[in-house]
Amino acid sequence: MAADNGFRELVAVLRRTTEAGQLRWEKTPDPLEFKAQLPVGGTVRLLRLDKVTDSKGSVLASLLAGGKPTFRMTVLDKDGQLIEQWSATEGGRWEALHDLHQLAQASAYSIDQRLQSILEALKATFPEKKSQD
Repeated sequence: MAADNGFRELVAVLRRTTEAGQLRWEKTPDPLEFKAQLPVGGTVRLLRLDKVTDSKGSVLASLLAGGKPTFRMTVLDKDGQLIEQWSATEGGRWEALHDLHQLAQASAYSIDQRLQSILEALKATFPEKKSQD
């Protein structure tokens, strides 16, 4: 399997299983990174980088300078060894990782459930008035 085909297929499966609620993403200490445990052992990590630095810590690119974030997906085996890693700053891979990152964030923070709870509480507190014709 070529690396590019593997990337596309992996992202498609991660997206499908996340949308179905079968794969749950978790928060990490970095608020822009999420991880998911794989059923075969191992982990997928998905990171959004808003700035790129060199080895000395100098900022090379930043969203503040009008740049786009970089997305990085890393696949580790059950022993934490790197299997594969992809990064993207533009193009099709960027769009795929951007969309997957949004799904991972929604999963990790239970955004859909939390919004649903808020809506239910608002509707219960402020019920719609029935119009009298």
